[in-house]
Amino acid sequence: MHVENTTAAPVQLIAHAWRTLGTVMTFVATCGSNIHADLAQRGRASIPQSHIAGIYNSSKGVVDVHNMFRQGSLCLEAAYKTKSPVRRILTTLIGVCVTDAYLLYRHRFGEKHASFWQFRRRLAKALAKNDIDSPRTVTRADSQRQSLTPSVEAGLSSALHIPMLLRYHPYYADGHTKDTRLRCAVCGKKTSHCCRECSRGSSVHCIVAVCPVSPSSDCFDQHLLS
Repeated sequence: MHVENTTAAPVQLIAHAWRTLGTVMTFVATCGSNIHADLAQRGRASIPQSHIAGIYNSSKGVVDVHNMFRQGSLCLEAAYKTKSPVRRILTTLIGVCVTDAYLLYRHRFGEKHASFWQFRRRLAKALAKNDIDSPRTVTRADSQRQSLTPSVEAGLSSALHIPMLLRYHPYYADGHTKDTRLRCAVCGKKTSHCCRECSRGSSVHCIVAVCPVSPSSDCFDQHLLS
């Protein structure tokens, strides 16, 4: 095991190598140490692993999921080819931000509400129509807080309007009926989804059924604009 320490600005970088069953894994880390912390399972064998290797092994699954979405689905680096290192870093950072936003959305609302494709489509529309450069006013009540423009307030409000399966609505959850399909308020076709925010209440009359976002339907986008 070979370890070298160097310092870049105030951040300490640790170059570390760990041998496991004939394979040498190399790391550049900003945390942890090369001290043997515990044992790593490799099949039936238990191999001593360093603190750095332990951090990697405990987190690599989450990193793989992030990479799957960013590099396997979004693929901005492949779609936007450039020889400029600045633009390449910018493209990667945009991909990281989009993926992080989706994973946070999925953690908050559940994967059933929107696929990564649906999320990117709605995000692109929201960014294209944003008014971030519009003038804002500072309220006297709190000089440190800026008041939002009406369109920004509407955007924040629309974030509460997300597709939800009808079977999760209180009316169907209580077992009133097994037929969990209603007419979409936009296109009139039968759908198994509704708008969660617009369907508050326990009665079937409170439900606003809307087709979810898909390549063949923009009903939910039309609902948000209504």
